[in-house]
Amino acid sequence: NNVAFRSPSITKAGKNLPGPGWKYKPTREYDPYRGHWMSPIRNIEFKRRPQACEFEKLRKQFGNEVVAWKEYRGRKAGSDTCVVFPGQYDVDPIE
Repeated sequence: NNVAFRSPSITKAGKNLPGPGWKYKPTREYDPYRGHWMSPIRNIEFKRRPQACEFEKLRKQFGNEVVAWKEYRGRKAGSDTCVVFPGQYDVDPIE
C-alpha cells in the first residue's frame, strides 16, 4: 500500500495547502480527500490542516523550520500536536 504524494490539483483537499512548498499526502488510496499535510523542509506530517497552518505562520515568523518546531512544541505542550510521531522532530538536525 504505497500511497504516493499527489499534486494539489488532483485533490480538493490538496488545493488548500498551508503555504508554499507544502505537500498533500492522501492517507487512503481509495479516498483522496483524507490525508496529511507535509511541511516543506523537514516533512513534518500534520494530521490536521489548522495545525499545519498554525505551524506555517511560525515558519514565516522565524524563517526557520527547526526554530518554528521548537516554538510549536512549546505551545502544544501537554496537548495533541496533530503530528504523526512528533518526537522524531525534537532532535535538532544541526546538532
